[in-house]
Amino acid sequence: MASDFHTSRKAEADRVFIDQHGPDASIERDGGGWMIDPRGRVGIRPQPEQLALF
Repeated sequence: MASDFHTSRKAEADRVFIDQHGPDASIERDGGGWMIDPRGRVGIRPQPEQLALF
């Protein structure tokens, strides 16, 4: 099926991106183009101390 073909292509593209840029990297819009941010969205992720139960 075509959907199976695209699923495997996506998984391979994700694997190559992670190998090249690291597991935290993300692609961000930059004005009229795109840029790769090696820190990804780590700055907005909750930190362990923010997750502590009160």
